[in-house]
Amino acid sequence: MTDPLSADQLFISKLTAIVLDNLSDENFDVGKLSSEAGMSRSTIHRRLRTLKNKNGSQFIREIRLGKAMEMLSHNLGTASEIAYKVGFGSPTYFSKCFHEFYGYPPGEVQIIDLQEEEVTNESSPAFMAALRQNPAISKEGPVPGIKKRRKSAILVFGTAIIFFALAWGLNSYLVKGQFQFRIFPTHPRDLSIVVLPFKNFSDDPANQYLADGIMEDILNNLYQISDLRVVSRTTSEHFRDAGLTAGDVARKVNARNVLEGSIRQYDDEVRISVQLIDAYRDQHLWSHNFDRKFTDIIGVQGDIAMQVAYKLKAVIAENEVKQIENIPTQNPVAYDNYLRGRFLLHKANSEQRFDIDREGLMGSLQYFEKAIAADENFAEAYAGMANAWFNLSSWGWYQPYYEGIQKAKDFNEKALKIDPDCAEAHAVKGVYLAFPARKFEEGQKELLKAIQLNPNFSTSYQWYAQLLMITGPIGEARVYMDRGLELEPYFWVM
Repeated sequence: MTDPLSADQLFISKLTAIVLDNLSDENFDVGKLSSEAGMSRSTIHRRLRTLKNKNGSQFIREIRLGKAMEMLSHNLGTASEIAYKVGFGSPTYFSKCFHEFYGYPPGEVQIIDLQEEEVTNESSPAFMAALRQNPAISKEGPVPGIKKRRKSAILVFGTAIIFFALAWGLNSYLVKGQFQFRIFPTHPRDLSIVVLPFKNFSDDPANQYLADGIMEDILNNLYQISDLRVVSRTTSEHFRDAGLTAGDVARKVNARNVLEGSIRQYDDEVRISVQLIDAYRDQHLWSHNFDRKFTDIIGVQGDIAMQVAYKLKAVIAENEVKQIENIPTQNPVAYDNYLRGRFLLHKANSEQRFDIDREGLMGSLQYFEKAIAADENFAEAYAGMANAWFNLSSWGWYQPYYEGIQKAKDFNEKALKIDPDCAEAHAVKGVYLAFPARKFEEGQKELLKAIQLNPNFSTSYQWYAQLLMITGPIGEARVYMDRGLELEPYFWVM
């Protein structure tokens, strides 16, 4: 009798079946997977990390690559044809991913299969695995019967490596008083990063809004890359004036990599300087100056995020590239006013003085209005307006209360009409459906949608946890509040 599958096996089996059902859909991503599976995106990521040590995007990609290997082995099409059949919109990107995963390009699959057929039955399973991972082995000479001198060479080489490692550690101990084996880092695939608040080196201190805005846009673009673990803006903000080194901050927030930056603005010229540091090794990885006209800075944040991901060797899915390349406005006046409004909105939400909160929220409304006037299709500006109006009303700073809530609702509906996938707009809609409309079930769906669209938007977790405190279960509320605290450990509301 076949043993019943465990809950974990059923979970993996269910996800695998869904991916295979959508194999040729290049737009199928973790969001669609979570929707069809009836689970939140964060739940899928968390369980896959536990069971497979990979995230949702990696899980989908590896199933596609596995199916591609099967199709190539059976000669069911060219590499380019199969790339589209397994959901890769670009044969070049497919070839890159295939090569990284298997160790050789898709065009060599048939050659490797023929070489494996020539291997005698005496070849061990370990050798067969090595052959598939490194086809160059078979090119060095006849496969059957590995010669003794080759075995001896491998033994000598392996012994030399061990001796060298021991000598390295002993030298570290004698010189520094401690062993430091850093030839093989403890966490070679630790792709965590904290983006420190950018410094304003312009002559005008008021340009801090621009430094903060560019930093946050880079951060938001990095959030889109599921292969990275990105420390939240509020957490990094806590260390703005702490006087700590990049390495000190990285250790405090448990991040391996640090991105530092600054801006200088002279008339209509802007220089954005960034540098990427491996804090674990205290090693400089990359730095660059981006010189732009002020009217041309839109989009440079996405370029910086992609460069950072490339330097960290992060895997970026095609849909993630599309999200990063999606620029919400091309109007520099609208973008500038939006950055100013967002700067005041965040400042209000991060303070604990109500007089500053109200002043910041009222000021943000004026800039969001200017952004909308410059670009009436700027969804994020409408969502910012809705967020500010809801906070003003819910804190009792705008009367009558229901009039302010209605304003939030109107602006939010405009945001969603322009961009149905605006996470902030779904979050605001969820919270006003729950409070004061008391449409708890509808509010829950909207807040979960916001979390699915942007698993790093901590406010969604805060509002959803507050809703669960009313509707239950309380235990689940604790889970979402803990996740919010994980993202924003220094956010005073939590």
